[in-house]
Amino acid sequence: MRRRAAPGLVVMALFALLVTRAPAARAQTVPATPPAQLPVKTAAFRWDEDVWKAAFSFPEVIDGPMERKLSNGPVVTIAVRVLLFREGESVPLRAVAQQCEVTYDLWEDVYRVKLSKAGRTEDLSAVNVVGVKRLCTQSQNLPITTRSVLAPGTPYFLEVLVDVNPVNEAMRAQMRQFMQRPAGAGEVGPGDALFSAIVGLTVRDAAGSDRSLAFRTQSFTP
Repeated sequence: MRRRAAPGLVVMALFALLVTRAPAARAQTVPATPPAQLPVKTAAFRWDEDVWKAAFSFPEVIDGPMERKLSNGPVVTIAVRVLLFREGESVPLRAVAQQCEVTYDLWEDVYRVKLSKAGRTEDLSAVNVVGVKRLCTQSQNLPITTRSVLAPGTPYFLEVLVDVNPVNEAMRAQMRQFMQRPAGAGEVGPGDALFSAIVGLTVRDAAGSDRSLAFRTQSFTP
């Protein structure tokens, strides 16, 4: 006659099964925080003729471990996606992107930086990590949209999503498409297939990048 397992052994077996499955559950995607509820970082805005431009920074994405990774040689990619929202609405009006690819040149003892934004790519260099942060963890005069898109007297804000070494293939494909756009074609809006792909990413992969950062700017009224 087959002996029944002791209740204590059954409980232990179930506990072991849950423990072995827990890491897989933690690696799944998690709901994104609504843009309006993200932490606020102060940005500067200005008109450049007919173009609305923004300036903001996010130096915390390069912490101690990331500084060491920068000096070890492999390419480090810092991908930035910026979405324009009308205050009180949940669907973005425009999307822009910026990307830095950083490689440490051991022989020259210098960091090679490829900075891409607004349909243009620059080959730059930095002598230390401070210089890399200056080039790659801030956006200066980033073109957001044109005057025709913004209604006077209406408040807007930006959602900024920063990913270091993203492995999410959809995100990587989006960034490649952004960087291949013609010079001056920095923004995308409704009706553009790339815009639809970005808006469709409503969840974030909790283990999809070396570092991730999400914040919004203060509201601004053009």
